[in-house]
Amino acid sequence: MYRNPLFIILFFIPTLLLQANTDDVRSFLLSKNSFTLSGSFAQHDFEDATAAFDWAFTTTKKQSYQLQGEEASNDNIFGWKAVDIAPPEAQWHMFQLGSDVDADGSQKFDWVLVGAAVQAVYKLSGENENGNFQYSEKIDIDYTIENSTISFKKINVSPSLKSEQRPLLVIRVNYNDITFNSSASVWSSKVFGYDPHELNHYYNEISYNHFSFIEAIETEAYEGDGLITVHLNKNHPDSGADSTIHPDLRLALELADPYINYSIYDHNKNGAITPDELLIMFIIAGNEDAFSGSNRESGVWAQQSCLQSAIAPQLDQVILSSCTNEGNFLMFGERHKFDEEDHDATIGIIAHELGHAAFNLPDLYDVSNASAGIGYFGLMGSGMWGKENAADFYGNTPVHMSAWSKLFNKWVTPEIVINATLQDKFLIHTASEEYNIIKLPINETEYFLLENRNIEGYDLGLNALNGEFVGGIAIWHIDEQVINQNLTLNTVNTDKKNKGVDLEEASHPELDTSPSAEGNTKNLYYSGNQAYFSNDTTPNSDQNSGQTSDIVISNISYPSQDMSVTITNPNVE
Repeated sequence: MYRNPLFIILFFIPTLLLQANTDDVRSFLLSKNSFTLSGSFAQHDFEDATAAFDWAFTTTKKQSYQLQGEEASNDNIFGWKAVDIAPPEAQWHMFQLGSDVDADGSQKFDWVLVGAAVQAVYKLSGENENGNFQYSEKIDIDYTIENSTISFKKINVSPSLKSEQRPLLVIRVNYNDITFNSSASVWSSKVFGYDPHELNHYYNEISYNHFSFIEAIETEAYEGDGLITVHLNKNHPDSGADSTIHPDLRLALELADPYINYSIYDHNKNGAITPDELLIMFIIAGNEDAFSGSNRESGVWAQQSCLQSAIAPQLDQVILSSCTNEGNFLMFGERHKFDEEDHDATIGIIAHELGHAAFNLPDLYDVSNASAGIGYFGLMGSGMWGKENAADFYGNTPVHMSAWSKLFNKWVTPEIVINATLQDKFLIHTASEEYNIIKLPINETEYFLLENRNIEGYDLGLNALNGEFVGGIAIWHIDEQVINQNLTLNTVNTDKKNKGVDLEEASHPELDTSPSAEGNTKNLYYSGNQAYFSNDTTPNSDQNSGQTSDIVISNISYPSQDMSVTITNPNVE
């Protein structure tokens, strides 16, 4: 079921008419200094129109027209009818290319729409047999609008690096006995906002502007905020980490269906939604048990999971969150309650579960509870609970992902140092756009990664470590064989003697001795703590087999935004 006119008119994507190659359109847009906007589109409730044509077009001179207000013709393909209304706030801008870009012998469909609230560019491609307009695929281009003029420019991202905006649907689930404390607008800001301690602000920083989440298109309540709120006519199941809540999630997807067309996200047309197409997040009214504990008030345990085929619904001709079809979902409880704390869930646990759901990253804490894994030194460990000072809420300042996780996501390209003797290198801190990672190959499957963790940006969350956090170099020992053998089972760091992603603790080691260890500030390397790493130190630079690697990292500087090291690595990749 679907009642969203935005997609009927602007995003009739399932049967695209791709007469114009998007590369050709992009090249044409870049070849011109600027274009003059003709006007803007916005939804408006016209009493005499069907929902599909409840759209107003307002020219730059503030004259408004109703879409299909009169019969369309070759001279008036949009069926404009002049109307006397207050111009609504723009949702899309529109302009004419002034050239037959698609080479169809006419400029009838040589129009382009650009988002007013979101960065998006589409070219009108024609109309289908039912008279609905069709649009190209999204054109990968950046733009700026000043007054009534629009200028285009290339998106400057290295082709080797991943750059993406992923659609995310948030479904808030209320029960008879427990409902939400905070409004939908509060949650929309927390998930999609770009202010400090909001999710997109966090992911923009740690991905170096290569990744963010965008609101799924929906029409419930505050249209376009990416959130749908549903009410289940039952009491909270208090399911904790158990799958007994899964039927509730199916029902929530069904109740959300009138407000979203799931099928438009099925880009590969295989009849199922996967997380690379659309992420589905459930926020459940009540407690988050990972914070509050499962023996308190009704709650759920944050998780990324999927629905078995008997439960996964088929809506709008697509199957959602199905294990069989490689779908998933993430879920967490609304409130963090413990002792004196009682507040909305912080972004750390959300970012962590999205690390699983969006990127297929494994947990880097020890899921067997025999050790602490990487402790607070990465989001996929316990770093989701980072806090920048004593007054901060746990998880309000989650720390950066580890260097390995960033490489896994293809957000950073490492500098590989091989066959080197006493090479001086610099490492820029994690919050800088100049951040860098140094990779030191050991053998075919093992290598060290070096990064600078400093008192900047979200790594302020490392103030939750034991000791006074001053920064330093993190030396990671990576074993791809262990990772590959354990990734599917999410057991990458369960063997504390042979972890897949292991932090070499410079001094004050504690991560392997206690599953509840946060880590110590002196686990990092720096002058004044430990400034030397080799075959002969503790810990050492040996391979996991015990064979020496002969890698030496020396002259490690004092903590700063820009740290220096001297590297010897006789190995080749």
